[in-house]
Amino acid sequence: MHQKLVSCFLIFNLCFTSWIFAQNSNKENSPYSRYGLGEERYGFNSALKAMGGFSIAYSNTFAINTNNPASYAAVKLTTYEVGLEARKRAIASNTESYSTGTFTLSHLTLAFPVGKHGGFVMGLSPKSSTYYRFIDSVTIPGVGKSNKTINGDGGLSYAFMGGAYQYKNISLGANLGYEFGTIRHSSYLANYDTFKVYSSDFTRTYQIGGLHLKLGALYNWKINKQYTLHLGATYEASQKLNYTEEQYASSFRYSGASAIRDTIYAVTNADLPIQLPSSLGLGLQLIANDKLGIGIDYVNRNFNQYRFNGQADTNVLGNATRLSVGTYFTPDANDVYHYTQRITYRVGFYTGKEPLRINNTDITYTAFTFGASLPFKKSTDRIHTAVEIGSRGTKSNNLLKENFVRFSVSMSLNDRWFVKRKYD
Repeated sequence: MHQKLVSCFLIFNLCFTSWIFAQNSNKENSPYSRYGLGEERYGFNSALKAMGGFSIAYSNTFAINTNNPASYAAVKLTTYEVGLEARKRAIASNTESYSTGTFTLSHLTLAFPVGKHGGFVMGLSPKSSTYYRFIDSVTIPGVGKSNKTINGDGGLSYAFMGGAYQYKNISLGANLGYEFGTIRHSSYLANYDTFKVYSSDFTRTYQIGGLHLKLGALYNWKINKQYTLHLGATYEASQKLNYTEEQYASSFRYSGASAIRDTIYAVTNADLPIQLPSSLGLGLQLIANDKLGIGIDYVNRNFNQYRFNGQADTNVLGNATRLSVGTYFTPDANDVYHYTQRITYRVGFYTGKEPLRINNTDITYTAFTFGASLPFKKSTDRIHTAVEIGSRGTKSNNLLKENFVRFSVSMSLNDRWFVKRKYD
């Protein structure tokens, strides 16, 4: 146990340092992240990502599924998980294209059983990310050549605790946590032809925070000796976050290598509301002989309820939907002579529609996924890998299409805590 704790401590420090570095130097230019609260991030482990994100009806004794808190009741050992994700995307319009990418922490969680029928989890995961940058060269009469830049950065994270309890074939659970982060949007016009003309900078920064609750339920039905059916559901009511807004506008001009700046105005508004959409997810999983599992999820989020300081966003509305299908197969988990027989192989697919509607066009996405869970030699610990290959958006109506590849890896380490030792 001591060696595992030391390993976890080192892994935690490595991942946390990588995450902080990535948050401060995020180079993944995602144009669609300028809308709403940014591009949604999924903080569950790589095993679930390899199955298309299918997770609502999934539970595992030796891994943590934070997407449905009712699954915590299945945890039988103290389990700690960390995960990393690398993302690369190629973005193209009808006339131009470029590539971008980044590397971040995907999640950090700790779970342990409570009695025979309960489980408790705490964790930290990203909720959304914002990073975009557009530069356009313009020539203004009487001013000269200028660069118009629109950019933004930041994102939201989620620190949470969750619990679950199982009674007979039914498990109920909940996650309660604090969603927090900072998002900045700015635009500026900079002139480089003459030092006599002032350029302008307009920036808005939102410091966001608030409690967030998610409920989950699982039902396990033993059909016969060979087959088991799992039914799952998750629900998030429409909830409120608060934010503090800081606005400022300034003018500046270059004098040699330095800039002379003058603030035109600065305004701070505190305790403003953000109304989040409600969400309902349903899932089904069929398991055969504890070797093969296949499942399907459907999630609907009602963004007609989304409000930013009481105002609807014309680009963020309607229902956001996601359909996930996945399967896994373990040839023989008890074969101690053939390592490949104990590997769990996973494959999946997901497709959906985002809440974005830009230039009267819905933004959709589709991806194919695959991966594997690699067991350690003589334990229940696993290294999970996942690859997602897909596309998002369209080139129609002057929009952008993204082709992306995401690689993630996570580690699940298991141990037995809180056991009273006995001596003869």
